[in-house]
Amino acid sequence: MNNNKKIIEYIYDIALGNFGVDKFNSLKRSEKSLFIKIIFKSRAHFLIYKLLKKYEEEYQEYDYYKKAKDKVNFYTYHSMIHIEESYRLNTILYDNKIKFVFLKGMHLINSYYDDLIERPVRDIDILIQKKDLKKVVRILLECGYRFEYDVDESSLNSFLINSYDIPILIGKNGSRIEVHFSIENSSKSKECVFSKRFLDDSKNIKLGRNLTSVLSTEDLILHLIYHGLKKQGPDVGIIFVYDIYKVLSSNKYNDALLLEKASLYKLTPHLKMIVRLLTGKTKEKRLHDLDKKISFNVNSETISSLEFLLIRNDIYQEEIRFFKLIEKLRFKKLINNYNQFSLRRQFKINKNENLKIIFSYFYRIFMHIKIIFLLIFRLVFFRSIRLQFFKIKNILRYINDF
Repeated sequence: MNNNKKIIEYIYDIALGNFGVDKFNSLKRSEKSLFIKIIFKSRAHFLIYKLLKKYEEEYQEYDYYKKAKDKVNFYTYHSMIHIEESYRLNTILYDNKIKFVFLKGMHLINSYYDDLIERPVRDIDILIQKKDLKKVVRILLECGYRFEYDVDESSLNSFLINSYDIPILIGKNGSRIEVHFSIENSSKSKECVFSKRFLDDSKNIKLGRNLTSVLSTEDLILHLIYHGLKKQGPDVGIIFVYDIYKVLSSNKYNDALLLEKASLYKLTPHLKMIVRLLTGKTKEKRLHDLDKKISFNVNSETISSLEFLLIRNDIYQEEIRFFKLIEKLRFKKLINNYNQFSLRRQFKINKNENLKIIFSYFYRIFMHIKIIFLLIFRLVFFRSIRLQFFKIKNILRYINDF
């Protein structure tokens, strides 16, 4: 077994709870360094902290343990801020009769994790109805939230046409709120297949002393898979594996309904790939039973590619997107990278800062040229990048929808 494959397997073991300190100590120095590096890159410092916490006296002088502990404390503090803010946000939206659901982190931390350190929460994601966007923005601004940069009426109209969310809103305590009015990018030709069903099929859970709306468990599973595999390619890291395993190994969903929704959302191949990958890592009966029910053929080469890329992907998301746009001759979407609203959003430029906008045009052009030459250079001179690139091509060809 080569060094890279061994480390990838060990990382799945620690994410799925099959890894002990003895196995950690058996790693050679170079293997241990790579193991820790990959975990830290995914912001999964809690895995190292939890593993070694019982033996703190033995490991407290090691830099990797100190870093893991510091990061866990930092992330936990920010998670507490966002959890507290979610109570306030829930009350505001409920009092104003806004139909909404909490997405991802807030749902997971309240339903699947007993220990706050295991699920860092960096922001609060909510989904609302598209028609309510301007009303929600007005309410939140009146309640003391503010945008990261100036956003006016014309900007909101542009986001409604070209995006699926609006720029981040900041709470008084520094919390970050992401307001989504769609799951997929907006399009004049089609409606988002997820949004209405996510809202209509939502369920209530306890949030503090009150109730709040979250996705049905079937929609939570498929949203995690959409976000972790279809939306941005397989580069989301260990926390995605940790989350999806937690939910899929639970008994909180209906298999038939999950498969029906996967078909509706065109996520059957993605669901099959994730479930098949996990069945190769665990004997969890729930997952093996589900795998048998998903009528879709998946080859071992694709699973092998996905297994690697979910944990270790050094090809940047923007490199993949850029070349896919060119490959499919989607020049209009490529040109949209240079519209004023897109630039203002990325660089947080206020409306009247014209010089900054002009500079950002040239900067983005430079970055795209740099992406082309850098990727070509890396493909030519680095075998590991070539292997990763071919793995990505295999997955993209297989699911054919990135």
